[in-house]
Amino acid sequence: MKPEQQKAFDKFWKECWPKCRRKEKKKAADQWAKIASDMYGVIYSAVERQKKQPSWKKEDCSFIPYPHRWLRGQRWEDEIALPEDTDAETLMEALASHASVPHDFPKHIMARLRKMCERTKTNWPRIHFQIANDEAVAQKIKTDYLATEG
Repeated sequence: MKPEQQKAFDKFWKECWPKCRRKEKKKAADQWAKIASDMYGVIYSAVERQKKQPSWKKEDCSFIPYPHRWLRGQRWEDEIALPEDTDAETLMEALASHASVPHDFPKHIMARLRKMCERTKTNWPRIHFQIANDEAVAQKIKTDYLATEG
């Protein structure tokens, strides 16, 4: 493996992959060597997203694949639906169709929305109009919402 590939693999192995499933490092390194360097960021992001799945959070790690199998299967392309994604979709749909935030949202969605508004220095009516009028801006708001700790 080239030095830049090795450095990227070391990051994947040490910083991204859960310790409880760091097995068969040589096989994982062999799979990593077959991956184009422009995919490294995509892979790191995919692992971080997949680590949020309830099945990946179980203490026994029984539902976390081994790294070499995950890489071989190009599992970074898996479509993962997290509970927070459903919350974000619910929020976006409601904001797109109401002038103000409905009061019947679950508390955890409202708390997260408030944090996002504070962090991004926006308010609910402004967000509503942005979502209703510009799909790209709506996606940015959704990303901002998901980036806010719930």
